[in-house]
Amino acid sequence: MRTLKTLPSGDLERDIRGHLVVCGGAEAERVHAENALRIRLGECPFDLALGLDASIVGVSDGPVPVNLEIARAVLKATGIRAVVDCQTEVVETAQRAAELGVSEAFAENPQRITHTELLLLGQHGGQLKIGLPV
Repeated sequence: MRTLKTLPSGDLERDIRGHLVVCGGAEAERVHAENALRIRLGECPFDLALGLDASIVGVSDGPVPVNLEIARAVLKATGIRAVVDCQTEVVETAQRAAELGVSEAFAENPQRITHTELLLLGQHGGQLKIGLPV
């Protein structure tokens, strides 16, 4: 499996000549998982206290826990076998934003940024750790 490599920002990576970079193996699995996560988190806002409105994802009446919905979305990514851990938090302080490396995003939208971190198992047998601010 091969795909275009991305930077942590989600932009396509280019080499020194400006050509797009292609990656394979565990790196390709990471890219697929990050893209699935970016798409799912960008589709609708999550209330971390309440979860996702179940009617949005077509299940029963109660809210769907955010971590469950995120894990379900990431498992659809090519090359991902399992979600080992999923943590989601609202970044509430500038100090926490700095610890996560999302100070710029926090400054633009104080206390409205969410950080999601997942530990995954890829088909290549290794663990992948991805973390995204949204």
